[in-house]
Amino acid sequence: MIEIEYSIRFCDKGSESVKPRLKALAPYRSMTRFLRSFPILLPLFYGAPVHAEILGYFTAGTNYLWRGVTQTSDTPAISAAIEYHADQGSYLGVWSSNINYGDRPSYEVNAYLGHQFDLAQATIDLAVRHYYFPSGGKYSYDFQADKWEDKESSSFTELQMGVTFAGLNARYSYSNNYLDSDRPGYYIELNYTYLVMDELSFKLHAGASRSEAIDDTQYSASDHSATIKWTNFFLTASNMPDNKDGRQSDRVRYVFGWIMVIGTDGQELDSAVLKDAD
Repeated sequence: MIEIEYSIRFCDKGSESVKPRLKALAPYRSMTRFLRSFPILLPLFYGAPVHAEILGYFTAGTNYLWRGVTQTSDTPAISAAIEYHADQGSYLGVWSSNINYGDRPSYEVNAYLGHQFDLAQATIDLAVRHYYFPSGGKYSYDFQADKWEDKESSSFTELQMGVTFAGLNARYSYSNNYLDSDRPGYYIELNYTYLVMDELSFKLHAGASRSEAIDDTQYSASDHSATIKWTNFFLTASNMPDNKDGRQSDRVRYVFGWIMVIGTDGQELDSAVLKDAD
C-alpha cells in the first residue's frame, strides 16, 4: 500500500523531462485526480481509528463479464484488488483485471471510495467508482468499435448507491459520461444471496442499462445470472436475453473461477466477504 501511494505522488510531481519514462504510471495519475475530486470524503479516512483493516483480493476465472458483456472475448481473466476499510464504514480501493477486445489485449484499472452505514434494518452503501483504460475503453454492448478505436486511453466515473436488507441488494449506478461516450447512462440491478449452509451460497442477479452509448437504436440492455459459491470456488451462468448482437446474447455464458481474500494479519478469509467487482 505504501508503494502505491508513493508512485501516485511521484507521478503527479514529475517534471516534463521525466514524463516519458512515467507513461506506465498513467493509471495512478488518473486515480489521483479522481480521489482529489471528492475532498469531502477524505476526512472519513484521515480521522480513522487505528483498528482499520486492509484486504487483498485475488480472482481467477474463465471469463470476465461486466454487466453481462464479456470484457476478455470469452478468454480467462485474472484480477486483483486492495482495499482499506475504516471502522466507521468508510473504504477505498483499487482493482485491476486483464481485458481483451479481440486483437487488443490490455488491462483495466478501477479506483473507488465509499461509505457504508446502517439505517434501521438496512445497510446503505454510497460510492464513487472511476474506470480507467490505458488502451481504449469498454466496448458497448454491440461492439461498436468505431467509437473507441481512435482513443489512446479512456475513463469515466460512476456514482453508485446500494441498499441491502435480509440478503436482498439493490444498486443504482449513474454516469454523465457512460462508457466514455459523452452521453449519460445508468445501470440498475437487483441481487439476492441465500446462504444454503456454511461455505455454500446461491446468488441471483438481474440488471438493466439504459444509455445512447449502448448503441444508436436500442438504448437499453438487460442481463441476468445465477451463481453458486462453495468455499473459494464459484460457477456463474449469465445471459443477455434482449441484446441484438449475437456475440453477447443468444447463448448462456458459464464462468468458473476461484477467489482468495487476504486480511491484514496475512490469513485467508472466507470468500463470502468479497465485494462485487463492479
